[in-house]
Amino acid sequence: MTWYATEILESCRRACGGHAYSSYNAIAGLIGDYGVVTTGGGDNVVLMQQSARYLISSLKWVQEGQQLIGSVSYLNDCKAILAHSKTTIQDPRDLLSHEVVVDALTWASAKKTTELGAILAAAGKANADEAWNTNQAELIRLADVHSWRYFLILYQRGIEREKNKSVYPMLRKMGQLMGTFALKQHLSLFLEEGYFNGTHAKSIRQLFLDQCKDLRKDAVPLVDAWAIPDFVIKAPIGKYDGDIYPAYFGAVNAGQKSLDPPAYWHKHVAPMLNEKTGSKC
Repeated sequence: MTWYATEILESCRRACGGHAYSSYNAIAGLIGDYGVVTTGGGDNVVLMQQSARYLISSLKWVQEGQQLIGSVSYLNDCKAILAHSKTTIQDPRDLLSHEVVVDALTWASAKKTTELGAILAAAGKANADEAWNTNQAELIRLADVHSWRYFLILYQRGIEREKNKSVYPMLRKMGQLMGTFALKQHLSLFLEEGYFNGTHAKSIRQLFLDQCKDLRKDAVPLVDAWAIPDFVIKAPIGKYDGDIYPAYFGAVNAGQKSLDPPAYWHKHVAPMLNEKTGSKC
């Protein structure tokens, strides 16, 4: 999720155009500050490797007759899950279903765990390190799919426990958007393994765009719901009242000598202009 958050910040910067590159609007600072979170408590790549190793070890325990609990309990039914090699959905709207999304991610995680477990087992102890390093990209891919699956399950549990049922429809919409996003992010895996076909892929992409359009009108209220004050945001273009231009001009004007020519002007720029035009700048 911290990787995803860093991607969101970069998307925010691009969506705001040139204004987001200005230090007045804080996004560059947020990107710089947040980058360290991807290594806090352990670098994400290392944590993903640990997760993948746990998944493969868990499947091995199942094969030895043990019963799993918690986030990897679905591997108890790995054979039954993989008995279905592709989705059975016909209506594209079914892709908005939480159960359909989780089933797809469950299948993908079980598939990659089985495949990578077999590759590492075939390498044997003598070549274990080489096999692990050779397959690191796929191992991280496995951990990513598993993490998204678990995240969406926890999200759904959380909104179902929400006592204020008036907010449930909106929370459900956001969950559907995240679910579609997760499928879109892993489309290459689903297409490679044959779980989805080209028609499904087009439907997923279109559903994602449709959901973004539908939620756009609610974007500002959803952000306002966090109630983060302006003095914390420190960005004129993020003003709570939406009146950004006076605040923007005020921030620029408040800077020391912000409207004066920069120090290099008279030394480097003016002489070149004077030489070409014959005037004095």
